[in-house]
Amino acid sequence: MRSDPFVSDEKPWVRRDKGSFFVYMNSRDELLPDLCGKKISTSLGQLPFSVSSQDRDRHHVKRLLLLSGPIAGGKTSVSASLQERHGFVPISSGSFLRAQLAAQNEPIDRRNLQELGDSLDRATDFSWLIESVASPAIEARPDAHNWLLDAVRKPQQVALFRLRFGDVVRHVHIFAPESVLEQRCAARGLSHLEDYQASVLHPNEQSARSLAGFADKVLDTKQYTPLEIADQIMNIWET
Repeated sequence: MRSDPFVSDEKPWVRRDKGSFFVYMNSRDELLPDLCGKKISTSLGQLPFSVSSQDRDRHHVKRLLLLSGPIAGGKTSVSASLQERHGFVPISSGSFLRAQLAAQNEPIDRRNLQELGDSLDRATDFSWLIESVASPAIEARPDAHNWLLDAVRKPQQVALFRLRFGDVVRHVHIFAPESVLEQRCAARGLSHLEDYQASVLHPNEQSARSLAGFADKVLDTKQYTPLEIADQIMNIWET
């Protein structure tokens, strides 16, 4: 156990000391051994966004939910239940990526979406999801207080959201047993199952699956219905 009181062994943590921000990863997952103890940002000037914009972004946000999980894990159904039952407003990273591919006349398939996301991560130091997707959506709806981002896929993304938006952020990982994931894809058709099998070993997908180790709560969509999961998620802000 680490003695530093600022450290959480369960998820990325942020420390501020003498005007500098330090963002570290604590990874216990064998898929991400290189992230253990890694320092992502070391000073205000090195952060991929302006810290002074934090108050602007968060002042009307009461809840900001980050969803992660595998393909066919149930994120879409849980998102729909949160919107219907609790008035969450969705932020779609997928829509942004599809629009970028369309503008470049590139095929809109899962692999291209994964590769584009990885490319943007490298080009922006993981901040594109905040700067180009989340913040513009939130700024355009000052009347909305509950927000959900349909998919985070990297621990660095989660860390930056916590740094930017503070205590309003919660991260929930949605999953199901592998056999259930395959059954869900097969039920959609042979092409969906083949797409799943081709995508599951991609590093992007493996990273998304590893985020269970960083989440505030992990929920099994085989065990609970989307509505039950939505209600459990709401309780996270009360504890």
